[in-house]
Amino acid sequence: MHTLTITLDLQLPAWHLSKLRAAVAERVGLEHEIFHMHNNDPDAPTDLHRQYPLIQYSLYRGYVQITGINAGAEAVQHLLLPKLTSNWTINDQAVHIPGYQVRHREVELTLSEKTRSFRLFDWQGLNKKNYLLWDACREDEEAQLHILSRALTGQLRAFAEGMGLPFYKAVEGKVTKVHRQKRRRWHHTNLLTFEVEAKSNLKIPPGIGLGRLTAYGFGRVGKAYVQKSSKHVTVKRKSNIHQ
Repeated sequence: MHTLTITLDLQLPAWHLSKLRAAVAERVGLEHEIFHMHNNDPDAPTDLHRQYPLIQYSLYRGYVQITGINAGAEAVQHLLLPKLTSNWTINDQAVHIPGYQVRHREVELTLSEKTRSFRLFDWQGLNKKNYLLWDACREDEEAQLHILSRALTGQLRAFAEGMGLPFYKAVEGKVTKVHRQKRRRWHHTNLLTFEVEAKSNLKIPPGIGLGRLTAYGFGRVGKAYVQKSSKHVTVKRKSNIHQ
């Protein structure tokens, strides 16, 4: 799996990511459906493409990231980067982006007998049916973890199938700990999101999303929490913006 991630020198509220997505889609051209996932065919039975989004918009340490996966990475490379100027209009407001960083990553998606741990942020793990089951078990933590794990397994398999992996039905996931849960408002809808520790027999690259609304940074995969001091290397940002 090939990913290309652009980190912009830009901070936005999370609820403005949908506005950013619209601005990017307009900049590259609405004919490129991969950037906005709307179906341009007026005779199509649905207005939206339902497959796993190959271009995702998220926040990392407050900064905007745009991640393309496989065909999405190619689209970002050839369609967005040449048009990534410093002056944008987002949510009807002029926005200046002084610079950005680009990172390519290759990840081999394989199954392993040994599970790997990771963390999920702002994860929408429950549809309506599963939420009712989960809520009915509020006094039974193990039962709730089982429901979340079953939902995670389904989402991991959907991701693996979207990546074209023939063994997707063998993918398993388990939620081992819920660190926090939060109610969020998104486009006039109340959402319940989780931050959880999880593990899977599929290697999951950090920075991608799992679950619902992954195109807007929900369900972002991060590294598992390790209780030890870590050394951080500071890299100076270079301006790559076309004026």
